[in-house]
Amino acid sequence: MIDRIPPNALESEMTVLGAIMVNPKLALEIFPVLKDDDFYSPANAGIYRVMLQLDAAAKPLDKITIATALQAAGNAERFGGISYLSTLMDTVQTASTALHHASLVRETSVLRGLIAAGAEIVSAGYGGQADVEAAIATAEKALHDATTRSTEKRGKWMGEVAQGIYTAVSDANGNPKSCLLSPFPAVDRHVGGFYGGEFVVLAGSPGVGKSSLAVQFGVHAAITRGPVAVFPLEMGDTDTVRRWLASMARLDVRDMRRGDLRGEQWDRFADSIASATEVPIKLFDADRRLSVADIRRDCRTMTGLSLIIVDHPGFLTEAALSGKSSKHERLEAAYIDLRNIGKELGVPMLVVQHLNRSGMNKRPTLAELRDGGNLEGIAHIVLFPYRENIDENNPDGELIIAKSRDGRTGSIPMRFDGATFTWHERKTLGAVA
Repeated sequence: MIDRIPPNALESEMTVLGAIMVNPKLALEIFPVLKDDDFYSPANAGIYRVMLQLDAAAKPLDKITIATALQAAGNAERFGGISYLSTLMDTVQTASTALHHASLVRETSVLRGLIAAGAEIVSAGYGGQADVEAAIATAEKALHDATTRSTEKRGKWMGEVAQGIYTAVSDANGNPKSCLLSPFPAVDRHVGGFYGGEFVVLAGSPGVGKSSLAVQFGVHAAITRGPVAVFPLEMGDTDTVRRWLASMARLDVRDMRRGDLRGEQWDRFADSIASATEVPIKLFDADRRLSVADIRRDCRTMTGLSLIIVDHPGFLTEAALSGKSSKHERLEAAYIDLRNIGKELGVPMLVVQHLNRSGMNKRPTLAELRDGGNLEGIAHIVLFPYRENIDENNPDGELIIAKSRDGRTGSIPMRFDGATFTWHERKTLGAVA
């Protein structure tokens, strides 16, 4: 079999290097576009690397300075010496075509990256029989890494950002569906609704009812806006849906589990089952740990998503990995990846999280998130459901809005019905029966 030469643009590489030496101002436009490893020729890559180093040191990019730097590093002959630098300058007919040649160098680099990613994917396929999901994750990462820079854009003009804001405001004007509202009007008055790409943290002590509250957010979103993806990594899909059925039917979960329902209780239970078939919520439960890549892939299979719920990220594969990085660092990376999924798909990402041990059994503050992967810094909105004396089944509590980047913080009086796993605003209790 004849070895195939990888895609390259050697003449364009020479033209780019020569053009920079002829007109160093071109570096301002070329350096943000090309990296040294975009060059196919090791000699050309080495010369370009020296150019980057000289530019960082605010030194001139002329032939003599570059040759001196190569000589000082003992690389002059390896990269062709000053005679090769002269040849590079002689190849330049007009410096105005340098950006065109830079794009050709970049494009062939992307093609070589795709070839390398393909080889990695083939290797993962052959070696992934013991762990298929890990092989899939490896393949997805290889393809993502190979293609991301091909569409990379560095920086935005303020006018571009302003235009995007204008479009969003215009779309929202007179359109209540431009954002996702919560089941509680008081929450919406504080935070102004939830928007695509926002990272919302719902954190609380064990037993306070945070997962039940997340379910209420999900059901409301599914009914009012569209499909919701739920990853009940801690409770599982059965417990999650059982709590929602109890809330809808106003039934004690314990009676449901025992099948101890009588008369009109059965009617309410049957009605809640029928309602469940009409609510577009998809639960991705797993007997194994899911990864962030799994969540991204599953969410991409759904169209018209209005909300993603992850309960909770501490059960992700990334949190269980061991290695050089700490669990705090791994969780922070996972949170950022989850936030980016929401941005990519244009939907809010709601994560349910336990408080740090220091926050147990007391009114929580943002300080109780600071050991959990920089959640405080990453989140757009932080909500704390809180009840005193949980062990005594005290129903009265509050929903603390501890952070709201574009809204206001505060506290909303709430009540938790532990039998039906349902939260209510206290002032609306008269209408709930």
